[in-house]
Amino acid sequence: MALINYIGGGEGAVLTETSVSAAGTTQATATRLQNQYSDVTTVASGAGVVLSVLLAPSEEQTVFNAGANSLSIYPPSGMKINALTTNAAIQLPPSTGMIFKCVSTTRVIAILSVFDYAASSNSAAGTPQATATTLAASDNDVTTVGAGAGVILSSVAVPGDTQYVFNSGANALTVYPPSGMKINALATNAGILLATNTACVFKFVSTTRVFGVLSA
Repeated sequence: MALINYIGGGEGAVLTETSVSAAGTTQATATRLQNQYSDVTTVASGAGVVLSVLLAPSEEQTVFNAGANSLSIYPPSGMKINALTTNAAIQLPPSTGMIFKCVSTTRVIAILSVFDYAASSNSAAGTPQATATTLAASDNDVTTVGAGAGVILSSVAVPGDTQYVFNSGANALTVYPPSGMKINALATNAGILLATNTACVFKFVSTTRVFGVLSA
């Protein structure tokens, strides 16, 4: 069965649902998404959405998180996303989108993180990885950097994705990989120091490794 948002049996235009509000904190209580493109604008802490139950193999759904908090995105009941457990949600940071590709009756793959935009005036925060500011954009200018403050690369990036970080703050910036990953030859979860007025290109090369290439 085709997704209900397709017009003309899936060969015509598609519908977009805007101003979606995430709800609940479990798969059973989360907001159901029905259209191919969904803009989730209201996201309370812990709130989520569920991909369409009509999602069939080879079909896709795209979700953008325009809310203030991380968005939990659940697969249809009985399915799994990537290597997560059955029915478990994937987290989508604010100002980030993701395309979900249904590859079988039990599996959905998040095949692309969509963050092709620039973010200026980022403020670094925290000193450990857990409290650092999450970077959701592809191009990031970090303008406020207190002593010891840091940022963390996007947790929804996939192998092949790239993020750019420029430190225009007053102090060295600590850039952390997503949890469970490592940058270059550093230890897992360890941050790399980025001097003031310096940029670094971060290339995601696997599910556990990011290459960081510093500017001169």
